[in-house]
Amino acid sequence: MLVSERIESRLGRIAVWAGAVVLSLGIGLSRTGTTSLAMALEILGIRTKHYPHDKEIQTELFGGDGHLTVLRRYQAITDISVVPFFRQLDAAYPDSRFILTTRDEDAWVGSLRRHLDDLGKHWDQSRLTVRVMLRLGALD
Repeated sequence: MLVSERIESRLGRIAVWAGAVVLSLGIGLSRTGTTSLAMALEILGIRTKHYPHDKEIQTELFGGDGHLTVLRRYQAITDISVVPFFRQLDAAYPDSRFILTTRDEDAWVGSLRRHLDDLGKHWDQSRLTVRVMLRLGALD
């Protein structure tokens, strides 16, 4: 069985409502399967933006009303940049679906540390991730 077939079978329940969903929001922390979720949503035909983090998106997210220009082009967004704003996004897109990805805490911390080490040369992006995680209390 191909990986894409396994993903499709495991996410079959999502496929049932995918055609009717206005928006899917992956609200898991980084390193909890958000990339796999984004790939699975794409396989199911849901145009997905993983880790939306450019300046325009950050400005709109921190602006507070929850409406995002990127969602004119995508049906789903996933990863840490979405997590702190799920209430605003829910209010702005009341028919949206939230998908929470999780991971064993010890495995997650180890994976996150390795990931941040790998991103050392890209500190500006990883700094945002760390700030958000600290804000959420995820690195206490």
